[in-house]
Amino acid sequence: MTKAFLAVNGGQGAASARVRELVENLTGQAVNALVRNRPNGGTFHIEDIQDQVELALMRSGEHDVARAYVLPGQGRRCPAGTRAERDRCRRAPPAGPG
Repeated sequence: MTKAFLAVNGGQGAASARVRELVENLTGQAVNALVRNRPNGGTFHIEDIQDQVELALMRSGEHDVARAYVLPGQGRRCPAGTRAERDRCRRAPPAGPG
């Protein structure tokens, strides 16, 4: 999550106490949501973690950071969307030339 803030705010964002506090708070929100959904423990899939982080960022108004978190870098070919849409895109064969 910190890397997404850095992508949006630049290097000075890492030194910002506000960003550090916000990342800590949002991480706590994501963890609480995951644990709440699995009170007996179990395995957390990476997509579930990513979804909860994205939701926490969006709910806090950090829309640009959420976009940077979901689409880290220009080379990604799968657009943001629901988990099912992202899974479908990842399974799709690469587009050929033309």
